[in-house]
Order: sequence, then structure tokens, then C-alpha cells
Amino acid sequence: MDEAREWDKHVIGNWNDNMDVMLIFAGLFSAILTAFIIEFYKLLQPDPEDGIQNLLGHINQTLLALASGQVVTASNFSAPMVGFQPPALVLWTNGLWFISLSCSLGAAMTAMLVKQWFQTYSSDLNTGDPHMRFNSITSWYIAGIVSALPLFMHMSVVLFLAGLLIQLWQINHTIAIAVTTVIGIFLTFYMVTLVIPMIFKSCPYKSSAMLVSGGSSI
Repeated sequence: MDEAREWDKHVIGNWNDNMDVMLIFAGLFSAILTAFIIEFYKLLQPDPEDGIQNLLGHINQTLLALASGQVVTASNFSAPMVGFQPPALVLWTNGLWFISLSCSLGAAMTAMLVKQWFQTYSSDLNTGDPHMRFNSITSWYIAGIVSALPLFMHMSVVLFLAGLLIQLWQINHTIAIAVTTVIGIFLTFYMVTLVIPMIFKSCPYKSSAMLVSGGSSI
């Protein structure tokens, strides 16, 4: 029974530490992502200055027509700017970033909930049947939930980087090539370290992504 309690303390302690690290990362990442969103979400809305310039143009046309003695009618002027539609790449960038922020905040909120589960579970370590506590962890997939949460953070980062690359390719191709190269190297490294442990059992590159995937090893 003492060994069961020690196992509980060790595993729950490790999971708690993982949740703490993820909460810190989620907080920092969400703050950075929000700064980008605040700057670029404005592109989803029509620029007020465009409407002012359009109005001034109509006024100028009206004054010129009156000065030349023309009869001012609606047919003398171009139609006002209506039906604003943001560029497709702007929609893609903001869509990816808002989904990324949602994943990050969702993972952080779930991590806080999981920590509350652990707090309640740890308060009952000295009471009850250790075997029953172990079965409750396995039957309710606590390990799977804990392992899946970092995947949402990984996905959030990938979505952010995808939106960042879309913006950079619109702004400057030289910078975009450099950033794409760096991101490609890290993503390749990530995928390699994800696949290798599924093939070689002795490989120590085991992460939450590999555990959730449940790939077979030899």
C-alpha cells in the first residue's frame, strides 16, 4: 500500500509539473499571439480613411460640376465604395491566428481543470483503496488527457507559424525565405523525433505526441 501511495505521489507530481510548464508557456504564447492579432485584425475591417477619401472625392466632383455650370445628377459620379471584402490571404492569416489563440486558451483552461482534479485526488491519498484509485485514473483516461494537452499547444504554435509565413510572403520575400527555412528545419526535427520512437523502442525521444499516437515500437 505504501508503494501504491508513493507511485501516486510520483506520477501525480510529474503530471502537475507538466501542467505548470504548459500553463506558463500558454500564457506567454497567448500574449505574443494576441499582440499580432491586435495589429492585423484591423485588416478585416474597411479603413475609415478610405470612406473619407471617397466622400471627399464626391464633394470635389460636385464642386467641379457646379463650377462648370453642369447639372448635378447621380449619373455624373462613380458609385460609392460598398461591399468591403478583405483579401483572401488576410482572411487566412487572421483565421489561423484566431484558431491558434483558441487552442492555446482552451489548453490552458483544461490544464487548470486537470490541476484541480490532481489536487482533489492527492487529498485522498491517505484514504481509500489504492487499487481503486489506480483503476479510476486508467478507466477515465487521465493519462491520455494529460498527454493530449501539449498537442493542442503544438498545434497552436504550428497554426501561428503558418499565419506568420502567409503575412511574410506578402510583405517581403527575402525575409519570408529566411523564416520559412528556419521554421522548416524545426518542423522537420519535430516530425523526425515524433516518428523515430515509433520505430525504435530504445529511442529516448518519447513525447506526449508519440504517446497519444500509440504507434508500435520494435
